[in-house]
Amino acid sequence: WASPHPRGSGDEEADDNSTINTEDVGQIDFIRKGDDDYLTIIASLKQQLREAETRATVLEQRLQIVKESGDSVIQSLNEELAEVAEESARSEAAMIKELSRLDAQRRAERAEFEKRIQEWIAHDANRKLEVEEYERRIESLVNTVRLMDTAREDDLVHCNSSSSVDKEAEEEMHKDLIAYFSNLSGKNSNKRGNPLVSSINDAFDLQFNANPIVGDDLIDYYRSHSELKEFTLKSELPRMDYEVLVADINAKEGRKLVTPEEIRSYFDDADIDEESELCIRCANQSLLADPLAMLTGEGTGKIIHSGSFYSTVIASSCAFKIDLRHEGERRVKIYCELAVCVPSGDDSTEETEETSATSATLELARANLIIQFGPSPTATPSGPLIKYTLSSIVPSLSSSPDDAQALQLAAAALARDRNTHIRKTDDPIPDSRRDSIRSRFLSKVKTFSQSNS
Repeated sequence: WASPHPRGSGDEEADDNSTINTEDVGQIDFIRKGDDDYLTIIASLKQQLREAETRATVLEQRLQIVKESGDSVIQSLNEELAEVAEESARSEAAMIKELSRLDAQRRAERAEFEKRIQEWIAHDANRKLEVEEYERRIESLVNTVRLMDTAREDDLVHCNSSSSVDKEAEEEMHKDLIAYFSNLSGKNSNKRGNPLVSSINDAFDLQFNANPIVGDDLIDYYRSHSELKEFTLKSELPRMDYEVLVADINAKEGRKLVTPEEIRSYFDDADIDEESELCIRCANQSLLADPLAMLTGEGTGKIIHSGSFYSTVIASSCAFKIDLRHEGERRVKIYCELAVCVPSGDDSTEETEETSATSATLELARANLIIQFGPSPTATPSGPLIKYTLSSIVPSLSSSPDDAQALQLAAAALARDRNTHIRKTDDPIPDSRRDSIRSRFLSKVKTFSQSNS
C-alpha cells in the first residue's frame, strides 16, 4: 500500500514517533494479521462481478436478438400491410370500373328503351291518323253511293243527282288534295320542322339504316350484276352529274374526275379492286329502288299516294359523288331531287310537244333524298354502310290564284276516278322482294335511257 501523501524533504528528519499514514498502517495490520477473509471476500466479489458481466453480456445478446426479431416482425407486418393496402386499392379500382361500366350500360339501355317507346308512340299516333283518314273516306264513299242510288229513281233526278254527286266528289277530292299537299309541306303541324320528314327518316332508320342485313343484300345484288358497270358508264354517266375522287400521290386531298371521258378512262384502264368495282356498279338510279318503295303508300306517313291520287315521283336531278381514295372507306353518295306530281287534269289541245309532258302532271313538291352506300365490310362497326336520309320537302305551289286553279283542275280529274280502289302499301317490303323491285326499277331506267339515247 502506498501513501497518497508522500513526505516532503522537510519531513525526512521527522521523529519516529510522528503520525504514520493510515494506508501504511492498514497494510501493516493486514500483513500482520494474516487474515484470509479479505482475500476470500475479494475473490468472491470478483467472481460475482464476472458472473454479473457474463449475465449482462448474455442479456445484451438476448436484447439484440429480441431487437432484431422485433425489427423483422415489424418489417414483415409492414410488408403485409402494404400488400393488403395495395390489394384493397386494386379491388376498389376494379369495383369502381365495373360500377362505371354497369352504369354506362344501364344508361345506354335506358336511352334505347326510351327511344323505342317514343318510336312506338309516334307509330301508334300515325296509325290512329291513318284509321281516322280511312274512316272519313269510307264515310264519304258511303254517302256518295247513297246519293247515286237515290238518283237512279228517274232519269231527270238521275241527271240532277249525278251532277250533284260529281260536284260533291270534286269538292271532297279537292279537300283531300289540299290535305295531301299540306301534309307534304308540313303546314298542318305545330311542331318545328316537317313532321313527315322526321317520320320517314325514322322509318328509314328502323328498316334500312340500322339493319345490317340490308347492306349484305345490296353487296350480293351488285356482285351478281356485273352489267351494271357498263350501264353506269354508258347510259347514266353522259346524262347525270358525276364526281369521282381518286388517290393521288401528288395531292393530299386526292384528284377529282368530273368529265365522262376521265371517269370512263379511269374505270376502263385502272386495275380496280372489288370495293371500287361495286361502287361503280351501284352508282346509278338502281340504288333509289328501296327508298322509293318506302316512300310509296297511303296515309300521312308517305309521300307517294299512288292509289288515291295517282301521284308519282320524277327524279329531276341526281348527283353522284364517288370517293375511292382510301381502301375500306370507299363509298357512293347520291344527292337526288324528286318531283312529287299528280295528274294535272289539263286536257288542253293547244299544248306543244315540249309542254305536253309538263302539262300532263302537276308538281306539288320536291323532296331531297340523300343516299350513302359503302360496300366495305369495315365501313361501319356492323358491316357495309347503307344510309337513306330525306333532308327536306320543298312545296312547289303557292297561294296564288293560278296554283289554286291548278289544284282545282287536278281534283276534278281525280274525282272522276274516285271509285278506283285504294292500294295499301304500308306493309314493310320483304327482303325476298327487294331484288325484284330493284330489278324492275332498273329495267324502267334502262328503257328510259334507251329511249332518250
